[in-house]
Amino acid sequence: PCHKNLPQEEKESDDSQLEKHRPMNSYNCQCWADGDLILAVNRINDLMEFDANSGRLVRLFALPGVEPDSCCVFVTLLRDHVLLAFSDGIALGVNANKLDAVDFRLTMSQSVKFSHCNLTPCDQLVMTAPGKISFLSLGDTEELDCKQAPSSRLLDFHTGPVLALGSQLVSLDQTRPVLLTSGLDGCLKVWSDTGGVLCRHTFRQATEAASDKSTLESSQVGSGPGPAIAITSLATAPHDSMALIGTAVGSLHLLYLISESQSGEPDTVGLASLGNLQLSHSPTSGIIFHPNRDLIAAACKSELHIIELSHKSSNPLSLLASTTNDEANSSLLWHDDLLLV
Repeated sequence: PCHKNLPQEEKESDDSQLEKHRPMNSYNCQCWADGDLILAVNRINDLMEFDANSGRLVRLFALPGVEPDSCCVFVTLLRDHVLLAFSDGIALGVNANKLDAVDFRLTMSQSVKFSHCNLTPCDQLVMTAPGKISFLSLGDTEELDCKQAPSSRLLDFHTGPVLALGSQLVSLDQTRPVLLTSGLDGCLKVWSDTGGVLCRHTFRQATEAASDKSTLESSQVGSGPGPAIAITSLATAPHDSMALIGTAVGSLHLLYLISESQSGEPDTVGLASLGNLQLSHSPTSGIIFHPNRDLIAAACKSELHIIELSHKSSNPLSLLASTTNDEANSSLLWHDDLLLV
């Protein structure tokens, strides 16, 4: 069946449906829904709703019209819809209340395969492909239907794969967030949603040893001492103009974004280094700020770390706890004081 609500007695007595759809390492992406519910999408593009307390499958919707070789790279709640983005440039909006119908379908550029996706505070969907960024302004989801997205555009911004992206407000009077991207080329770029590059910095071996509190100077790939270090993960703080990046050598770097415009939208953005922390010798695979507390979760392959963020210390990053498990940690999500790994 395309859609199935599992009756209560089946939830109590039979876990066969759950086990059928939870083979090892089968989930592409997930997010917290209302209450203690989790939305997840597996490799065969089933949209599933789980109870976080019991782990039981509550609802399942086999997404129609998705190509077999396309995988879901992003899922989130957007008002009354579950928004999903796929590697072939298709975005779907599923009715969040019934989880049984696709209300809108949008097509971005299909000339490339997308690998990462993010939704900005202005409801702009940003997707990345090797060396490319694509925008899609969603606006009112009630007015969307099955059509080519008119505001989708493709830009060249990195040499090689884009590995992470995020959005951040640089000042209190700013109305639109700036976008941050990082990649295998070791370059962190800050740019406006109109495509203008506001700042760029390449992380190198020499930068890894730089002192805290120093202002990062702009550099180009291939200039300066030492090889570039790939930036494998990126997160933005929920309340301050800060960003945290993780590198391929297991280090974290906390940066402050400084607007260099007198009013309105920034013309350029400066980066100030607030501190760094060496977590591991393995690449960071995920980092995330706690939405309400001064805590950060970070993953390096099978390692999981909890970091405290202090605003009074000379180095604001201090390790609180670490653990390991048998599998690689690919994504992290906070929900109150629960961490979904």
